[in-house]
Amino acid sequence: MIRCNKCTLTDEIEDVTLDEDGVCNFCRIYEELRKQYPGGIDGMYELQQLAEKIRYKQRKSKYDVVIGYSGGCDSSYLIHIAYLLGLRILAVHYDNGWNGEVAEENMKNLHKFIPFDAVRWKFKKELIDDINRAFLLSGSRDCDISYDMAATAAVYTVANKFNVKYILNGHNFRTEGICPLSWCYMDARYVKDVHKKYGRIPNATKHMPNLWLRKWLYWIVIKRIKHIRPLYHIDIKKENMIKLLGNLYDFKWYGGHHLDNEYTAFLGNVMFPHKFKTDRRIIEYAAFVRSGNMERSEAIKKLEKDVPINQKLVDRVEKELQTDVYLLLKSKKTTHHDFKTYHRTFKTFRWFFWIISAFKLVPWTFYKKYCK
Repeated sequence: MIRCNKCTLTDEIEDVTLDEDGVCNFCRIYEELRKQYPGGIDGMYELQQLAEKIRYKQRKSKYDVVIGYSGGCDSSYLIHIAYLLGLRILAVHYDNGWNGEVAEENMKNLHKFIPFDAVRWKFKKELIDDINRAFLLSGSRDCDISYDMAATAAVYTVANKFNVKYILNGHNFRTEGICPLSWCYMDARYVKDVHKKYGRIPNATKHMPNLWLRKWLYWIVIKRIKHIRPLYHIDIKKENMIKLLGNLYDFKWYGGHHLDNEYTAFLGNVMFPHKFKTDRRIIEYAAFVRSGNMERSEAIKKLEKDVPINQKLVDRVEKELQTDVYLLLKSKKTTHHDFKTYHRTFKTFRWFFWIISAFKLVPWTFYKKYCK
């Protein structure tokens, strides 16, 4: 195992390559993103210019932007920034029935202090749980993607309904990084095929939001709905972000990335590190190191400690999904290559996705990850 000289990634990860200087390709992507989004005064000026453009374009609509929010740090901070920029916000929360208490409280507190309208999408939990169970039974290491697909589809659907052309996304490459494709691949066709083979409730995916390729292309190419990541323009440390939110909006920290939702917390605490040996902390810490949020030596020291299994989360999953978690940890492992996906389509038409990424209709990182 050889570790990148700049971050925490190692060449044991399939998509990680090291150059002659011992620096990984994800650090190089980070450097490219830093050039595109330098942050500082320039970043804030670009955000203000963007906000002016959005307000003008949306002047005949009730809302300027649609934002997906979860009660987590990044989406809460994004709403804070949008509010400061004077944008009229319509927030969308996709409720999969696994929200943590802290996340629920954070959403309530944010709404008390910031005036914005909100839509809460809630579906039958038995359908959501059946799709989650199917992914666990399939042995797929992408067992968290159905939530992301549904939440993204919900945001686009609401934006289209209210004639909003701008979706603001809370991803932050400085504090989250980019998950390697071999560790996380997602698309709607993948979700459908996994459920078809391992689900118990027939056609459950038909009754849930999913980011179908044809529908997605209709939204971004025909309806011209843009997906923008404002936090790319802001260079702020995670601890300062949490402190600011706490002081202004009584925000409470829930312990770590994606731990605001108990199902994603279960996957991050149990399935990823103990079954697939894909400890997602390595991605987050790599981003922290690159952006100065954490010293490299501290990050490596933290990663040397195994993630203890949270039995409370295991008990809840076993009860609500009616499955034996410890048997799942020993069962087969699969990847997106074992199922039907859109991946070949993305690669075949990479020229097209390069064009729409150049027009900022999809994030540039989507092209880099899925189409190369």
